[in-house]
Amino acid sequence: MDTRPIQLVLATAVVVRVIVVGLLFACGGRISDPTGPTPVQVVPMQGLTGFEAQLDSIRVALRIPGMAAAIVKGHEIVWSMGFGNANVEEDRLAADTTSFHLASVTKPFGAVIVMQLVEEGALSLDDPVSMYGVDLDADGVVCVRHLLTHTSEGVPGSRQVHAH
Repeated sequence: MDTRPIQLVLATAVVVRVIVVGLLFACGGRISDPTGPTPVQVVPMQGLTGFEAQLDSIRVALRIPGMAAAIVKGHEIVWSMGFGNANVEEDRLAADTTSFHLASVTKPFGAVIVMQLVEEGALSLDDPVSMYGVDLDADGVVCVRHLLTHTSEGVPGSRQVHAH
């Protein structure tokens, strides 16, 4: 039995949850209802039937003004779509190419990518960031590890600086 469509849907459900959580953080928790968002149940489905409607229902249930989603296979976008508004005040619809400000939500994604590169042996946590064209003023050598642990200021590795 070919399980690729099922795997795609299950992986898509995970991606949808990540997107939704990311969008909630991007909104800075500013949701119009003080009681918070309504819980959403993501139901696995065969293929892409109803996928767009399900994404939009999640957006509506969580009171997200607008979002864009895409499915990538290999290096090619095989599906993409915008939902809701890109700009509520101007009543401008979101498109599949709409960029949304995600603020610090991208930090965990960046950290995962760095750790995948470490796992593959492409870089080391102890590599100086200057090896990658990043020059930072510090009282010592700033390594990849220091950026990931927010310990790059002052004497690298000596104290943690809270990220904003």
